[in-house]
Amino acid sequence: MKLWIGDETGQLKGVSVEEKKIESRYLTLARDNEIAFMSFGPGSTDVIRSENILCGLKHAGKVNVHSHEDGEILKTFTAPPGEMVGMSVLDGDSDDTSKCRVMIACKESDTKGCVQYINWDDSKVVYERAFEENLGCVRVSNENTNIYATGGKDNNLKIYNINKEQAIFKAKNLPNDMTDLQVPVWIRDISFVPGSDATKVVAGTGHYEIQYYDTKVKKRPVLHQTVSEHPIMSVAVTSDAKSVVFGTAAGETKRLSLESGEVLNAYKGASGSVRCVQVHPALPYVASCGLDRYAKVHHIETGRLVAKVYMKTKLNALLFYGEEKREEKGNSEKANKRVRSTGDGDNEGSSADEETDVWDELEEVVEKDDDDLGKTASPKPKKKAKKN
Repeated sequence: MKLWIGDETGQLKGVSVEEKKIESRYLTLARDNEIAFMSFGPGSTDVIRSENILCGLKHAGKVNVHSHEDGEILKTFTAPPGEMVGMSVLDGDSDDTSKCRVMIACKESDTKGCVQYINWDDSKVVYERAFEENLGCVRVSNENTNIYATGGKDNNLKIYNINKEQAIFKAKNLPNDMTDLQVPVWIRDISFVPGSDATKVVAGTGHYEIQYYDTKVKKRPVLHQTVSEHPIMSVAVTSDAKSVVFGTAAGETKRLSLESGEVLNAYKGASGSVRCVQVHPALPYVASCGLDRYAKVHHIETGRLVAKVYMKTKLNALLFYGEEKREEKGNSEKANKRVRSTGDGDNEGSSADEETDVWDELEEVVEKDDDDLGKTASPKPKKKAKKN
């Protein structure tokens, strides 16, 4: 199992989880090319990962497509003006690139932003929408890629369909507080719930809350939980859709139940702001990275720290990679063990010969007589210290 990690200096790094070390490092140091978002290219599924990696550059106004073998830039997409706040590959589960698109979202100022859908093959913009509000984050549903969600500071959660002019869902703010003042809004990150057909969404806020929306039930969150004393920086819903993993600006990484609102796990090891959390789509692992310069992998159920690798620079984004190769290797090893333990008649003789060779290599143990055992040297008495 491997991690691909993007940092604030524009470097793309490959990390081996088993060996706990950096295996590859691509690109040159340039803070103007800070990597903020990462995604796999066409041909990616939950088990098979594409050999192309997309890196969204936060301030450079472009998305580069890199080869995972040597880091070569294979393709570049031009982004709208401003700071990038969202990027993902759409309909990338097929090798047919004619169906693949790339979503890029940028904010030019606190009151101006833009979302674009770009064709993979000809880099043509097939959808564009301008916003006159704060775009803090934009995320696309993996199940229905025509649907995306937006939010930001003083900009509550909204869900859009590219085939419709108006938003298909607008979240309603919480009731006024005890002093009859409006509850402040600050959406920091968004994650669609798997299996909900883009009708359920989890948002992390800058006011230390996790908000769980079911758009079929009501416009206000069905679960509203204060989970920290620090802003929520990143959220990721688990594959079973029953919990969400979140990271905070103070280095907290925890898992919250979406059914009861209870904190199920607290993953230790971070000491700085957590910029990205990713849940493995098939295995029980969660990865996180941030400003403490460490990439960490925990067991999602037990909370055990599986790997922690020092990356030397501040980290922004990560992806799991190589899990299918790990599974194939494990299955082959199990098969080999079964063959050795339940060998056919043809290899019974070889098994017997191997067993004989093992016994021949063992050293003979010579038993000692009781007289020899009694001849052990007795310890010398300690000298008494002289009194002055």
